[in-house]
Amino acid sequence: MDNENFNAENFDYLKGQLEQLGWGNLAPQLEEHIRAGKEKIELNQNEQGEVEGRTVDYELQFNKHSEHPFYYFNRVNATLRENDEIIATASFRSSWKLMPEEMGRILEYGDKVAVYREGIKNDAGEPFNAWISVNANQPLDEHGHLNMNTYHDRYYKKYPFDLDYSISRLPEQIKVQIKDKHEEVKDCIRQGIPYGLDVATTDGIVQGCLSANAKVGRIDILDNNLELAKLPVPQKAERQNTGQETSTEQGAADEKKKPWQYQQVRGNQFRNKQGKGISR
Repeated sequence: MDNENFNAENFDYLKGQLEQLGWGNLAPQLEEHIRAGKEKIELNQNEQGEVEGRTVDYELQFNKHSEHPFYYFNRVNATLRENDEIIATASFRSSWKLMPEEMGRILEYGDKVAVYREGIKNDAGEPFNAWISVNANQPLDEHGHLNMNTYHDRYYKKYPFDLDYSISRLPEQIKVQIKDKHEEVKDCIRQGIPYGLDVATTDGIVQGCLSANAKVGRIDILDNNLELAKLPVPQKAERQNTGQETSTEQGAADEKKKPWQYQQVRGNQFRNKQGKGISR
């Protein structure tokens, strides 16, 4: 494609998408490929993963329209690696507007986290809000990718997933630690960042976290292995006021335990880095 036929307006739109999602440094490469008239464009970037020693490879895919002189941002394929071993890979639609670190957390933690997005567009261009997470009940697709679910508003029509309500149902030992921090907790959970805190379990106090269970529609209390924490049985009065005081009440009846490769997360998963790992 020569300069005369270069669609500057289309490129500026795509450049804006890249900048909004944290890929602004790839814009010069994109422009070069568009000027060359390529039908399909793949841009690659590698970043540090959530756990030390792991990296995430991102492949951004763009396609040229078959009838009109413009390109569109299709999807991002992300692969989590440890050395040369592929741990997990997934394909994320560009319309989900996920940041690189959010995709990395989904790959690292699987269905233990979910990312919330507003204004996602479906194929008909209609906007909706959804929690995006891994569907651990489904096998890998034909490309070896994890299956992704978007839990939208209609999914929660009967039992809305309300973070404020979920926080109000947490046991007292958790409420004490997050007093006056509800907005911080909600922001972390919406970004797929497990919110780290101390959890008193039947085996003692461990470094656990709060995280969104998008399938069930509630906040889960997880232990240091990212499993549902086994909490002490509460007194009768407290049990009546909370919905998540024992491990059974947290969700053993809601969903069966799944063989999930991310259950034993290696490395210092509770490190204190803004936007990385588990928030403390």
